[in-house]
Amino acid sequence: MPFSQLGAVSVPEPARSRSVSGTRRVVVSVKRRSRNSGLGLNPVVEGQNLRIPIPPLTEERRRDLVKLAGKYAEQQRVAVRNVRREAMDDLAQGGK
Repeated sequence: MPFSQLGAVSVPEPARSRSVSGTRRVVVSVKRRSRNSGLGLNPVVEGQNLRIPIPPLTEERRRDLVKLAGKYAEQQRVAVRNVRREAMDDLAQGGK
């Protein structure tokens, strides 16, 4: 679900942090998912607000993000191949 549907999203310091405001449940959920995203984010809860500082881009960080993007891209390529194969199998069986 997009952040914009969960609560109010703001950018207090461009390129340095994001802020999400919403119910306590939403804030805790976004915090957990941000922390487990593999992006190296360390969100901070402040009542019903969540502040997500974005680490600066160093050469090492860029390499890590490229690896992560490559991993996600490969997962999506596999998913597309599977859908394509299933569609081809359905067509071969008479379009069921």
